Amino acid sequence: MNQEITSLSGQISFCYSANRLAERPFRTVLHTSFGPTASPRVWGKMTHRGWQNWTRCHWREQGIDAVAKAIQNNQAGSAAAPEEISHEGNEAEVDSKDLTQYLTGPVLPPTITPAHTLVYLSADADEELTTLSENELYIIGGVVDRNRYKVREVHQ
Repeated sequence: MNQEITSLSGQISFCYSANRLAERPFRTVLHTSFGPTASPRVWGKMTHRGWQNWTRCHWREQGIDAVAKAIQNNQAGSAAAPEEISHEGNEAEVDSKDLTQYLTGPVLPPTITPAHTLVYLSADADEELTTLSENELYIIGGVVDRNRYKVREVHQ
């Protein structure tokens, strides 16, 4: 895999592109823990990728726990769809700090309702996911570079 795709911003971009070109794309992709405070390194890299123009994507600075709480408190289904959000002006000239206006905030997109069940997906799971359900919200965690945590052996 090339270095571009091994970075988290590269993987997010690859997933967006794959969904955009899919025969039956997901209608909503919700990105959590994203913003200049929540993830400054990813925020900086994604700024150059034009994330604010991505269709079917919603971006929240709050984490997945806030999504679960919003679903529980019936705060789902009242945010503007990404296609309805106005992107006035020339996107190429948008300052990184001004991009916070494109974060969708604490309210969930209209396609996510209190009827949804959260399903955490893991590469370490024993069960294989073979079908998708309209009533389930699938959660894919951020990628962790396991090499970062390897202890280097010291040779004496």
